[in-house]
Amino acid sequence: MIDQAAALIQLAPQAVLSGGNGAPPEISAREFERLALLLSHAERGAWAFCVYNVAAVRDAIVDQLRARLNPLPVYEFTLSAEQPNPRGYLERLPADAMGDRAVIVFYDAWRAFDAGFLGYLDLQREQFWRAPHSLVFWIREADRALLARHAPNFFSRHSGVFDFQVVIPFQAEMVRSLSAALPATWDSVAERERLERLYIGLLHEYESDSEPDQATIADLLGKLASIWYYSDRFDQAEAAQRRRLDLARQLGDRQIEADSRLQIGRIHQLQADLAAAGEQYRAALADFQAIGERLGAANTRLALGDLALRQADLAAAGEQYRAALADFQAIGSRLGAANTRRSLGHLALRQADLAVAGEQYRAALADFQAIGSRLGAANTFFGLGELSRQSMQFEQAAEFYNKALAEQRAIGDRLGQANTIDGLGELAEAQEQWQAARDHFAAALQIYRAIGDPYANVTARNLARVEARLGGASKPDETQQAIDS
Repeated sequence: MIDQAAALIQLAPQAVLSGGNGAPPEISAREFERLALLLSHAERGAWAFCVYNVAAVRDAIVDQLRARLNPLPVYEFTLSAEQPNPRGYLERLPADAMGDRAVIVFYDAWRAFDAGFLGYLDLQREQFWRAPHSLVFWIREADRALLARHAPNFFSRHSGVFDFQVVIPFQAEMVRSLSAALPATWDSVAERERLERLYIGLLHEYESDSEPDQATIADLLGKLASIWYYSDRFDQAEAAQRRRLDLARQLGDRQIEADSRLQIGRIHQLQADLAAAGEQYRAALADFQAIGERLGAANTRLALGDLALRQADLAAAGEQYRAALADFQAIGSRLGAANTRRSLGHLALRQADLAVAGEQYRAALADFQAIGSRLGAANTFFGLGELSRQSMQFEQAAEFYNKALAEQRAIGDRLGQANTIDGLGELAEAQEQWQAARDHFAAALQIYRAIGDPYANVTARNLARVEARLGGASKPDETQQAIDS
């Protein structure tokens, strides 16, 4: 995805370095060479501050820097109010890299200023100095004075300040608009992290304009909300979607308003607020139908079907799924059709129609794999695991669960991991493998609680039941404690 960004910003060849980093050559070519030489030859590490005003240019320069410094490793660390201590990067490094030369790139320091970043930086100067790591901090122009004033011990020891600001307004706007158009993705943890940094930087840039482009801000909020949703940061996702909803109303954009409602409804459903989810879905469907947005309406019908299935209204679920599938097929949305077939598999499983469930799951899996949706494939492997377990085909169930878990871990889907590990617990329990069941339920419960998923209560009951068989939680009050904790 960042390669795509680098390619996009090469559209103004007179304004790029060889290799394309999107910054004016009279500034960035010289600065890039200075920075690369410093980091290449600093044996005990150097501290550099890089000033930028366009997030996409920052990211493209880091990509070039990584290629230039190879084989010297370059690691990335994003600062925030939740993660303000720059020493936290050590927890992210591979164990065998602690004592080796490396370059650590820090993003978004400004987001951590109010959470103590400057104090951490200044008070830990000697600890940084003892590590053989070069540190690169990306900062805004306004941050220079703050660093000099509030982190003087650290800032006075820096090895250089490098200016990568795009000073020609139309070039900056062209790069911003092209990079803001990059689509969100959630099938890769690394890509999610990269795009999150980019979108946050772009959002700050657009919001800082004298006349903010509210439509672009709404679009960036939607992309960030999607990334946060698939990263299990549901409160952040909902806050972004509600801001997006407010902007849509101000803009009179009914499509954005409807999509915001759909996404808010999904968050409510995940958090088990089913009444609120239904309210949002019905409002979204009305808007999508009013403006003739068939894809949005189909996605909302699919969500309404999932809600009905959650509420055990199987007839209503089937009705919504069939309507959604017809629309997805009519408009040629293979991903939408695959999602619906997977949900039809879940419905058939609830109806104990195992043959139809298998047919729907296999059709969905073929489509997910054909279009490269790892998330969709992982969720379908889980469904096939559930089907095999209910069919008493335990070895096959374990195979499908483990395929699902491998994909979910690869893409960072924590909720999916919890569901699959919980399924492995039920599989072990069905085979009277009590210790394995206990271990799986305990692991699933830990994830559910970490992300705030209400299914934790069900898994806590499963865990307490299995521990009772093992003699570890046989008393009723201990069982209730496991459920409530």
